[in-house]
Amino acid sequence: MKKALQILGAVFALLVVAVLGFVGFAAYTGGRFDASSKSYVDAAVPLIVANWSESELTARAAPQLMQTTTPEQLTKLFTWFSSLGPMKKYCGSQGQSSVFMSPQEGKTVSARYVACAKFERAEASIQITLIQDKDKAWKIAGFHVNSQALVPQ
Repeated sequence: MKKALQILGAVFALLVVAVLGFVGFAAYTGGRFDASSKSYVDAAVPLIVANWSESELTARAAPQLMQTTTPEQLTKLFTWFSSLGPMKKYCGSQGQSSVFMSPQEGKTVSARYVACAKFERAEASIQITLIQDKDKAWKIAGFHVNSQALVPQ
């Protein structure tokens, strides 16, 4: 019985060390992608929202975004967003990247940011979700615009 408990204790200790190592590795590698993901967001968002260009978004879109949004929906959304008017000032973004590992997908690198911009009619926050493709290029997987001016009255 004592021997079985010692073996079980050793297995448990190895599992704890492995989990802590994995968490540490994910935290370290996730932080490495912060600079490139932030740079991507700060370059892409002004191009997309300056005059509400659907083509600027679709040129940077991940397949996941285009699978969940039809061209008609995108046109309708950008027509609605354009009611904010042209961009007057881009205020930058805040967020971070993360690394997720799974047996099915392997390593997935993603990032979430919130950017701020001032438009002719109102301010807006733009939530952007990025994903790195197999060529290590950032692509936009999610794009959401929030503004008090967009709330139906």
